[in-house]
Amino acid sequence: MNYKKALACVALVPLVGTTFAADEMMMETTSMVDTTMNMDYDVSTMMGLHIVAANYLADQNVIVDNSTNVEAYNFTNNITRREMVKVAMNISGKTVVDSCNGEFSDLDSDDFGCKYAEAALANGFIAANASFRPDDLITNSESLKMIMQAKWIERDVNDDWRAGYSTKATSEWLISSTYEFDANAKRGWIFDIAALAYPEFKAMIDAQVSVGVEVGGAMMLPGLDIVDNAVKADNVTTLVAAVTAADLVDTLKSEGPFTVFAPTNDAFAQLPDGTVDTLLMTENKGDLADILTYHVVAGSYTSADLTDGLMLTTVQGQDLSFTVVDGQLMINGSAMVETADVISSNGVTHVIDRVLSPEVGVEVGGAMMLPSMDIVDNAMNADNVTTLVAAVAAADLVDTLKGEGPFTVFAPTNEAFAELPEGTVDSLLMVENKAALADILTYHVVAGSYTSADLTDGLELTTVQGEKLMFTLNADGALEINGNAMVETADVISSNGVTHVIDAVLMPAE
Repeated sequence: MNYKKALACVALVPLVGTTFAADEMMMETTSMVDTTMNMDYDVSTMMGLHIVAANYLADQNVIVDNSTNVEAYNFTNNITRREMVKVAMNISGKTVVDSCNGEFSDLDSDDFGCKYAEAALANGFIAANASFRPDDLITNSESLKMIMQAKWIERDVNDDWRAGYSTKATSEWLISSTYEFDANAKRGWIFDIAALAYPEFKAMIDAQVSVGVEVGGAMMLPGLDIVDNAVKADNVTTLVAAVTAADLVDTLKSEGPFTVFAPTNDAFAQLPDGTVDTLLMTENKGDLADILTYHVVAGSYTSADLTDGLMLTTVQGQDLSFTVVDGQLMINGSAMVETADVISSNGVTHVIDRVLSPEVGVEVGGAMMLPSMDIVDNAMNADNVTTLVAAVAAADLVDTLKGEGPFTVFAPTNEAFAELPEGTVDSLLMVENKAALADILTYHVVAGSYTSADLTDGLELTTVQGEKLMFTLNADGALEINGNAMVETADVISSNGVTHVIDAVLMPAE
């Protein structure tokens, strides 16, 4: 069994998030142990914890091996005294004779619990009594006592034997949470304690804990995934809530690996008032997911990999830039890493002091046009201007339109080109017609940056080709170019200008 990735689930918190009770065999008492640790885990984390412990016990032949069907361990079920005495004898390593002498009136020789009960009696794990009550449920204090006796761990001196076993178990790191003495013990709880009673098992856990990183008052453990580590940290609770609201929990609990740049609660608090509350609304789920996935990169990148000048593409699709200023790693020139290299089972997390904001662009042809990209690179991502992109390449105008500019481009759609007489586009794309194609394309380009607010009724603009474009407002108030072309999508901002997508190809007079 390979426990390396899973052992840390049990480290430090074998009983966290659970409240239990216990009493001495043949005695009825109630009490409550003082709280020694108060940490909450979700059900999936607790199940992962129990599985590791149960599989280890199965390897030691203490319980039946259900590693291929872990539901059969029945972690949430109660356990009977008959079952518990078998667990105790198996972890003790003491010989169990396959016969019964009738020590207990309610255990027949054909009852599998008979031999284990008599062996436990012979070894002092239980007290002599006429009856054993094999089908009664065992309590937490009873089960803890039997496990500790089976592993020869003496209780602390205390007038209340239950408190004595509890305080000793706490100091031995067998338990670390409040539990109610009298409640019936659950199988998962018993498996955790029994596994931790093995020094070898505990040593493997200690090895995992030693490589953890503390974040938000909790130890981030390599055996837990990114989400399960994050839910323990009290300084990223806003991020955890956001990940849940955006339905990204399953994604970030998957195999990965991922690199997550995790903003702190303070980072979210620096956003304008009301921003977080608005993003957490159901109707803004898409926007929230965009922002969160902009903090995630596919692959595992430790601080040693995040070098000056590095660019990484996020799951959201846009890039993050990394620079080193005075020895401090900066992300997008503003966010700094507060805690680096938080290793999880499915990636690495870096805690940062700012929320990273993706660029807000305009969607054209199914793709987001981003202000950080130039006119050509944006156009290449849009599936409704592919003819224009091919024409720009054929006319050797790519370098021009990727230049500093700024330019204003009126970009005809594929449908606009399709409305030209049949064969026109094919003819223009021929090498011998390169000059004519360049004339037509440059007639769609104006030097300078003109947004829709600048394109007023009666305006004339001289194109790069040399002739002018005429702008008028029709009876409906819509902007027309040369009396026939209309703008479908305006103000597509790029790093070197602005593009307006139009529904007709503009033809120069000549």
